[in-house]
Amino acid sequence: MIMMMMMILLLVSQHALGGVVEVNQGAESVLLPCIYFGFTPDEPLLIWTRSYLSPNSVHLRRENGDDLKNQNQRFRNRTSMNPDALDSGDFSLTLRKPQQSDGGNYTCSIFDGREELNLKQIHLKVKADQQEVEVTEGSDSVVLPCRILSQLPEDTSVEWTRSEPRSMFIHVFPNTSKHYAQQDRSYSCRTEMKKDFLRTGDVSLTLMYPTHRDDGRYVCTVYRGQDVLRHTVVLKYFKVDQQEVKVTEGSDSVVLPCTTSSQLPEDTSVEWTRSEPEFMMVHSSSNQRNQDKLYRHRTEMKKDFLRTGDVSLTLRNPRDGDDGRYVCTVYRGQDVLRHTVRVRLPFLCFSTEHFPSWAKALLVLLVLLVLVLIVSAGALYHFKDHFLPALQVKVDSGVKSVLLPCRTNIYLPGDARVEWKNGENKTVHVYPNGSDDPEEQNLTSRTRMGDDPLKTKDLSLTLDRPSVADSGIYTCRVSIRKRVILVMKRVHLQVKDIVGQYQPDLKESLKMKIQSLSEGVAELGNKTDLNQIYTELYITEGSTREVNQE
Repeated sequence: MIMMMMMILLLVSQHALGGVVEVNQGAESVLLPCIYFGFTPDEPLLIWTRSYLSPNSVHLRRENGDDLKNQNQRFRNRTSMNPDALDSGDFSLTLRKPQQSDGGNYTCSIFDGREELNLKQIHLKVKADQQEVEVTEGSDSVVLPCRILSQLPEDTSVEWTRSEPRSMFIHVFPNTSKHYAQQDRSYSCRTEMKKDFLRTGDVSLTLMYPTHRDDGRYVCTVYRGQDVLRHTVVLKYFKVDQQEVKVTEGSDSVVLPCTTSSQLPEDTSVEWTRSEPEFMMVHSSSNQRNQDKLYRHRTEMKKDFLRTGDVSLTLRNPRDGDDGRYVCTVYRGQDVLRHTVRVRLPFLCFSTEHFPSWAKALLVLLVLLVLVLIVSAGALYHFKDHFLPALQVKVDSGVKSVLLPCRTNIYLPGDARVEWKNGENKTVHVYPNGSDDPEEQNLTSRTRMGDDPLKTKDLSLTLDRPSVADSGIYTCRVSIRKRVILVMKRVHLQVKDIVGQYQPDLKESLKMKIQSLSEGVAELGNKTDLNQIYTELYITEGSTREVNQE
């Protein structure tokens, strides 16, 4: 008995160890955790109180429900507990719409009619500050800052979330967390945290390729032992003014304008970049080693740009591939200034009037060769399915279902499209955007795929009740926006007609069995054909009732 009491006291003392819970003012709610593993008395009373408050009652739960008649008025209609708290031992309290005045020490306790046991003490911090981060259109990434001023233990977990336009997980660490697989698809492969954040306490999040849809509030939640620390970052997305520059035909160079204030500091640096079709460093005033080879020896800035503030870029020998958007970024002390320039190139044409005859003939041959190559490529693309090896799948008719296998080891993005077609190039089954689309299927009631095939990489198709008419070549194709093909495999299905194969033998067997009859005990060779036993019956018109002996 004494040992049991000591164990209960030990459990109570462990849970009474306090923790810190942080929340930003304006949040929907905050949870004050309190989990109890001890013995629950017959008539328990769960009590939440706050220090230096009169009355100090925050929430009270009896066995038959909440008792809030003595609750402090400032918590009216803002507190709640789980309905099954007494059965589950989860005595946690939810406080809605936390305010700065709600900060303080909260105590969770249980009363058995004789004495009150303190289970846990929590220090609630309601922070009014939230950090704003600005990002402009065309930026490659933005950092959402969140730092803890201490080294973090190994069991620390971090969650970056959003509540607008809906509740979603942006980034979760570690990958063993129950919420890791719940990352919103729109942020897949776009978020990253530093690998040494446990040592540095820097749990900032890098968001790559930000768009206008990323504008809004982000909450960083750090679970550190008993502490729950939160920090809010508001991301503001700005569209930048875009200036359009048209290149005239035959121009040797084009100037991409970008000006700022004069007398720039000595440590100012300028970068001209492109993000289409991929990120490219066009020109850098401080380091040209990262310049893309397509622009090497073709770009130039004025040498006195620090004095004049004119950071325009001269692009020599403009080509068709130079058409697109350019971003001028000026790093001036703590300021980051951006300006966007759109370069439009005209359709370039040329005259053959001054070409010699042999050059014209060569040009004609080159054009014909290009046409032949285009036609050949089109033919190869059209008949490409016929050159792929086909996996043989044989099955008897009458079986319940047959599996047409298609598996891959390559990475499949979430927006990939899986399409099964038969030998007549008719769509049999489609799996776009993570959900079956029956409108494009010809066998909607007889085809199905496994759950989440893009993640499992198992794209196999199950065909129910296969018949002889289903025999033929089936093609499994995985593509992005119906243009970029990632996977293509063929399956040759052969459905064997069991009924047609054995029907003649069965018919002959039945004919042999019923065409003759044995009288009495059947004896070998003593059989009479049925057509010799029964006579033909003739029906004639007339009123006679006698039997016709004909």
